[in-house]
Formats: sequence, C-alpha cells, structure tokens
Amino acid sequence: MKRTGMKRSLDRLGRIVLPKELRDTMGIHIGDPLEFFTEGKELILRKYKSTLCVFCGDMDTDMYFKEQFICRTCALDLKLQDDIPQEFVPQIIKTPTSPERIIPDSKQDTSNEFNEKATKDYPNLRPKTAIKLKQLKEIIEQQPDLSQQQIADKLGISQGRISQLKRLLINGN
Repeated sequence: MKRTGMKRSLDRLGRIVLPKELRDTMGIHIGDPLEFFTEGKELILRKYKSTLCVFCGDMDTDMYFKEQFICRTCALDLKLQDDIPQEFVPQIIKTPTSPERIIPDSKQDTSNEFNEKATKDYPNLRPKTAIKLKQLKEIIEQQPDLSQQQIADKLGISQGRISQLKRLLINGN
C-alpha cells in the first residue's frame, strides 16, 4: 500500500470525507458506489465495479472489456460491426451554419479541447457538470424539438439531471 499523507477524522455519525485530490485521482464521483474490504486490521476502500455485463446486465460474465465485464453474447455482438447498438454509435449532426460534427456522448471520451472550453465557459461549476451543460446547450441549439427524455438518452444521464442542467442554463449558471 502507498501512503498519501492525508488523514481525516470520523465525525459523530461515523462519516469521513474523502479528499478531492484522492477522489479525482481514483475517478470517484459523487454518487459512485464504493466497496469496503478488510485485510487483517486494515480497511480497504475502492470504487465498486459491477460483475454484471455492462451492455445487457447478464450475470454470466467471463470477459473483461475496457475495464468492464461483458458476457460472451455481447462480446460476439461487438465483433460484428452492424450489430452495434445505436446508443454506442456517435451521433453525427449537420447544422446549416457548421460542417458535420460529432456531439460528445457520455459513453465516449470527449476531446480535451471540448472539456477545456466547457470548464472555461462555466468556471464556477465542477468540470463534469460544465461538460454536460455544454453538451446540453449544443444539443438544444441543434435540435430544439427534442424532449428531455430524448436528450437524457443522448447524453446517457437521467431526465431529472437534464432538468437540473436546464435550470442552470436558465439561471445563467
């Protein structure tokens, strides 16, 4: 184990706060489930990774793909290009004023340039929220007739989160 030099005290209810630097380094975000392990008298904490298939939810997973478990059926489907589900294919949208571009999807890595612009546009927000807000704004500008649920499906987040982000847009962040 590696020492971090950080320490935190338990509060009256037995809670601790994980330092932001540690959460960022480990890729732990608000709402992420965590697992606890013990080894002798040591407590080990890590981000929970489900053993269900990331695509279909099958419990019989025997393969690991891009840090996620998948079942044999989905692995075979991935080999066949025509069978890729549409939600995993980037959406290419043409607008009258700009050439076709790919709208970043939460299931894909977004470009650093897009991320940096989002955090500059919304400096008072967390980076992840700023990126989602920028994606939402672009989708609304390009396809204003989409419902909140359709936008949520495109961004891979809940319809409730879309409502929160829209409120941030309306209130000027």
